[in-house]
Amino acid sequence: MKQSRAGRGTDDPLGPAASLQYDDGKGRAGVTVQLFRVDPDGYSTRQFVTCRTRDCTRAKLPDGSQVKTWELTTGKAPRVKWRQATYVSASGDMVEVNTWNAPDGDAAPVRAEPPLAGEQLKAIAMSPRWKTALGALPQAPDEESGGATRPWDSWRIGSTFAHRPKSVWDEDGRGPGLVEVRTDASRRNTGDEPVLEVRQEKVEQGGKGVIRWVVTGAGPGRTFTTITAYNAPAPDADATRTTPPLPLPHLKTAVLGNHDLSARTMEREEARR
Repeated sequence: MKQSRAGRGTDDPLGPAASLQYDDGKGRAGVTVQLFRVDPDGYSTRQFVTCRTRDCTRAKLPDGSQVKTWELTTGKAPRVKWRQATYVSASGDMVEVNTWNAPDGDAAPVRAEPPLAGEQLKAIAMSPRWKTALGALPQAPDEESGGATRPWDSWRIGSTFAHRPKSVWDEDGRGPGLVEVRTDASRRNTGDEPVLEVRQEKVEQGGKGVIRWVVTGAGPGRTFTTITAYNAPAPDADATRTTPPLPLPHLKTAVLGNHDLSARTMEREEARR
């Protein structure tokens, strides 16, 4: 059995995660595990454990924790099959496990089925072995003030901003807010670690009660990006919500780009060894 591994530690800006690719003779398949701390009563957390596909099961356990497993097959050939289990404890520990019938979610399928069934993914997500790493993470802030700590997938948020570099968002129904994205093509992160800077400030001479979050950063080898998010539809308009429409962890994920556990990342890690 051939294997390749990659991972992030508890001090990584995007949080701890592990990825494994292995070939058991049926084709190279990808498996990832990601750990987060979330507001267990937050809007985003409810979305993480809500079923939206036909092949999905959700259960609330006696201790207040929740677990969801689902399967999705892409509609166009080549058909990639993706299985996921998400576990959220009553105290806000969150574990997400993914597997594909391909090296990762962006690659073409190389086998008929993912290597792990839904119940196996569920058992991994609920394993007590993650407690040490989860305990090293800070408690998630209340979502109204800081947002869930689970970042969106880099490809999803990057693609979204590419099509909406300056637009008004109201993803949670709490009021519109402006989000602006700027890329500095002349500035690149030449180091081996991600660079991230965050500012939260009032908008001088802006509308009543307007604040903005400014997040600047870049993953290793990537161009610097700055995202500015307001709690109003324009800097000179009055505030329409308490905080900007995208939580800080989402903005951090976006500016760091594809600093994730893709096949390309693992190949770079293997080359370094």
